[in-house]
Parts: sequence; C-alpha cells; structure tokens
Amino acid sequence: MMGINLWITSGKDEFVLLPGYTVFEFIPEENMEDETPETLFLDELTIDGVYEIVITQLFGCYRFRYGDVIKITRFHMNTPVAEFMYRSGQMLNVVSEKVDQRTVQEAMCAAVDQWPDVQIRDYAVAESTLLAELDNRDKTVCPYYIVFIELDQDPDSGDIDQDQYCLIDSELQRLSFTYKSYREKGCIATPSVHIVKPGTFSLLHDFILTNTTTTANQYKVPRKLRTPQMLRLMLDNSAVRSNTFGRMAEL
Repeated sequence: MMGINLWITSGKDEFVLLPGYTVFEFIPEENMEDETPETLFLDELTIDGVYEIVITQLFGCYRFRYGDVIKITRFHMNTPVAEFMYRSGQMLNVVSEKVDQRTVQEAMCAAVDQWPDVQIRDYAVAESTLLAELDNRDKTVCPYYIVFIELDQDPDSGDIDQDQYCLIDSELQRLSFTYKSYREKGCIATPSVHIVKPGTFSLLHDFILTNTTTTANQYKVPRKLRTPQMLRLMLDNSAVRSNTFGRMAEL
C-alpha cells in the first residue's frame, strides 16, 4: 500500500502517501528520461511538483521505478498529498512532443462529448512509426497518432462525420501546447481515427493475457499500443475509419 484517500466522501481524487509501508523516492518529471536520474525524498517535494515514484520494498530491499507519475497537491500535516497523473512509458512521442495519457483522455472525452448520442467505452492510441514494423505504408507522411475508440453504439450508424473526427486533433491542440506547436510546424500530421467493432477491447485483453506474462489481476488496458501485434489486432477490428488522417497543419 502506497497511499490512502482520506477524503472519499468529498469526491477528491487524491491520496496521502504512507511512508511507513515503503521507502519512497521521487524523480522530477523533467528528469524522467535521464539514464540515471537523481531522486528526491518526501521532505524535498513541492506543491504542484510532478514526479515519478521510486519504491524500495521493506522486505527484500528491492528498489524499482513504480511507473506512476503523480502531482503533489498539498500537504496533510507534514505528509504529501498526491493525485495520479499518468503512467510513465505511456506518453505519445513521435517528434519529442511528449503528450501524456491524462491529456489524451481529456481530449478524447472532450471530442466525443461533441459527437451525436455516443459515449466512449474504451480507447487506445498507437504511434504511426509502429506501422513500419507491419508493412511499408505511410513512409511519405509525417508521423501521426492512430486512435482506436470503442463506442456504446453500432459503429456503422454513420452519424459521425469527418469534421467530428477532427475534433480529436483540435482538442489535443487545445490541451497540449507542444502538440499544437508541432502540428502548426507541420511536424505531426492529423490523427487517424478508427471506430472499432464492439468487443474489440475484450479481444485485446485476451491477446495480452495469452501472449505476455501479464496476469488477469495485473491487466490494465494499454492506452498506448506498444507492439506491432497489438496494432494489427486493432486494425483488423476497425469498423469505421476517418479519411482525414495524414493532413498537415493548415497554416
């Protein structure tokens, strides 16, 4: 146990760290990509600071990077209170833009909220550079995101037009300054958006449990698809695809 939410009834999605259960260290967000980043201890954290958690287990003295990235919101007495931000290794990064999954999720929800009478059941994103490991497509366009969305209704209904697919790109630009900057420079093309068949994410779940060491208890939907095999499964189950992908920024 790393922390506990003392404010469940207030609706606050934050937790106070429990230093008595493990030894905590923290890597500042700006140093997460360093080969051997320096770490901070609990008393060195600051409000609004963003950090990746490093843990040393009390039994066995096993030290490892936990992968969760948190933001310190305040202090409860002298103990930091944190909110979860995203998982390290899940950032989208085709040209150094580094868009985290919290931003991606907010963009997806904001975009789909503007679509007619649908809601997101699940989503995942891949980088177009992963296509090079599948075939020889898309070598002439700038890199882009490949977005897979499962909706709560029949994806063949045809109620979503191409302008509405473009809202995902617009929301990403609104929420991420670096993504917007690279889009405007023509370094990143518009996303390719796929509405997948119902049950596709269940197939992804089964595929991962069958082909990796992940157990059912450990499984989390991979918001960033990291292998060509996962990407192939999702492409094979695409029901509707936007035709706006690969466009450069209209300057």
